[in-house]
Amino acid sequence: MFIKEIVKLDTQGKFIPAVQLSDFDSPQDNLGLVKSYIFANSAPDSQGKQTRAVGSIDLLRELRLAYINGSSNRFVVVANYGHGKSHLALVLANYFGKPYESEEVKEVLKRIETPLQNNLPEAENFNEFKRQYDRFLVVRLRGDVPRTLREQFFPSLKNALLEHPTT
Repeated sequence: MFIKEIVKLDTQGKFIPAVQLSDFDSPQDNLGLVKSYIFANSAPDSQGKQTRAVGSIDLLRELRLAYINGSSNRFVVVANYGHGKSHLALVLANYFGKPYESEEVKEVLKRIETPLQNNLPEAENFNEFKRQYDRFLVVRLRGDVPRTLREQFFPSLKNALLEHPTT
């Protein structure tokens, strides 16, 4: 048996150290970053801490279930610099904010399937959720601008409303 029979190499996934949520506004950069994101199906254990370590697939699952069940809608993502928080935020903004038929969403769904190769029904749950609920109003707030959240919110809300056709 050869290693290539057991392991599938993700040739599109890349480590990109400087992703900003503002890259969402550049269609070419946005799609390229979505194509390079690598979803994680697990995370290192955090024994002895009051936090729960989850992979990005688990976080997306929790977000999806929070909407479906109307449960907790507050999530805090904590990781050291360079661990992909902004890249994940960009991918989540695409998954929730772009239409189901968009190239970006098709790519996100394809990227989700990669770590879930052994659980295709779970991958289909992400696909079905997106097909059923299509677009959400996504307000993107940034931590790299010298303005408070209050100063950012209304301009960001206005921008989100302009991007969303049903509003």
